[in-house]
Amino acid sequence: IQSSDESVVARVDGQALFTVVHRQGRSFNVRTGNASARVLGTTFLVRRYATDPVTRVVVADGRVLLTGTRGTEISSSGRVLVASTLGTVDDSGQVQATPNIAAEDYMGWTRGQLVFHETPVRDVVVELRHAYGVDLRVDDSALAGRSLDWSVSLTQRSFADVLRVLVVVLNAHPVHSGSIITLVPGRSASERPVRPHLSPSSERQYGK
Repeated sequence: IQSSDESVVARVDGQALFTVVHRQGRSFNVRTGNASARVLGTTFLVRRYATDPVTRVVVADGRVLLTGTRGTEISSSGRVLVASTLGTVDDSGQVQATPNIAAEDYMGWTRGQLVFHETPVRDVVVELRHAYGVDLRVDDSALAGRSLDWSVSLTQRSFADVLRVLVVVLNAHPVHSGSIITLVPGRSASERPVRPHLSPSSERQYGK
């Protein structure tokens, strides 16, 4: 974070949630490798891991001006994001906005929960990788393209529990190679088809 009398600049490599109180004459800016978000009194999330194809900004309340950047130069005119809006910036600096999203779902990780709605398995795997610190992968394109509705309590479910759910729902099995775990379609020859127990009150899972 860099701070002066006129502005505060925070740089994000990963994911962070900000609540900013408006101060007259002082701006608050959050920057990633390809985006800049300028705010005046709001709660919003900024996400950009090194492996992410886009920077993602989710506004819970208030307003955010989201622009694309290249180095220190602004590469797009930007969009003003209002509450319940998802903004994305790709590496070309193109800004896109999706209104009327469930902002609280995107911010569930701050409460120890991951929430997926019609989410491709490839994206679910990425979130689980960050949440549990494991090298989980899915290389099969058909498997990666399937979608899930799922809520995962990070405080109540170990990664082993989550992996057992995934292999049952997806009709897949894990292949271990050192620290890498790859989901592969179909059952392992040595695997017994036992469905893991899920508490209805804590998790929901459906596979497509």
